[in-house]
Amino acid sequence: MEKAEILVVDDDKEIREMLKELFEAEGYRVATASTAMEGVKMIETDLQRFNVVVSDIMMPGISGLEFLKEIKKITKYIEVILMTGYSTMELAIDCLDQGAFSYLEKPLDQIETILDRVKMAVEYQRHKREIVFKAFQTKKKKAKDVSRVVM
Repeated sequence: MEKAEILVVDDDKEIREMLKELFEAEGYRVATASTAMEGVKMIETDLQRFNVVVSDIMMPGISGLEFLKEIKKITKYIEVILMTGYSTMELAIDCLDQGAFSYLEKPLDQIETILDRVKMAVEYQRHKREIVFKAFQTKKKKAKDVSRVVM
């Protein structure tokens, strides 16, 4: 199975680099962006490239929550994990309501937690793609069977 690719988006260079190193040590391919708009462009360039996006919420320009909404407009197949150092219950609920796979609080002192969430998001995302692929194959086969009967 091909290695999963993660896009890390955070305006804090130290956090981007720390997460990049952490995920690469676990065998993931990792790309980084310093703004949500840069992340949107990367996703739009290749809709199949990323399995998971890990993004900060509080960033200049568009926020991580707006970034999540943009991603979900572009594709439903990328799972998004949002992180923030300014956590409130309302923000957590809003993120999950908007389609975030998970919501984490900074500082990210529980490395195993973020690794577990990323692993779960990758597995879930792959499972969703597999279901869609199987449904497409079934639909294609049925269409082929119908065309044989009609002819």
